[in-house]
Amino acid sequence: MFLWLPFLVNVLWASDVVSLIKARRLIDPFFGCWLVNLSHRPDDTINRRLQSLTDPKTSPSKTPRNGVVSSDTVINSSQDLWFRCFTPTATTTHGGDDGRSLPIIVYIHGGGFAFYSASSTAYDSWCRRISGELNAVVVSINYRLAPELRCPTQYEDCFDTLKFLDKNLDKLPVNVNPKLCFIAGDSAGGNLVLASTNSQA
Repeated sequence: MFLWLPFLVNVLWASDVVSLIKARRLIDPFFGCWLVNLSHRPDDTINRRLQSLTDPKTSPSKTPRNGVVSSDTVINSSQDLWFRCFTPTATTTHGGDDGRSLPIIVYIHGGGFAFYSASSTAYDSWCRRISGELNAVVVSINYRLAPELRCPTQYEDCFDTLKFLDKNLDKLPVNVNPKLCFIAGDSAGGNLVLASTNSQA
């Protein structure tokens, strides 16, 4: 209970990402590693139902949370490829033209290519915070996971999302500025950022 309770409280209810990281440091070496090992099947797939116990989900919200609304956009339903878009409700100008003012930050989540999603509570909270504090539209990519879908699936999903955004700017808020576009990620997401931007080049 000592290990589980701080993790549960921070993941489900805390908007403070620092607290979440501290809680994960408590659980990861013990309960987290044990549960991850337990969720592995002999065929090297993952028992997602068991693994989901450490990965609660959050739905998109049209009602502002911490000054940010969110929505999901499907790119390819057969591949479960979609992204979650976070938009701040209070905006300021960033020097864009033609009435466009908000920068776009494309975010790719971490998780060893095998865990988490754009709807994971931790990443929903993190992207919402980025959107609110930087006054930017954040696009969080939900790529397909290994080991069920092996490399280069994850790279292809991220690259396909970038191509989709380039051709379907109308799927984003009307006040985004495509000239102010950035891409970021953590852990495995950082690897995917590098691969995706090199593919774009």
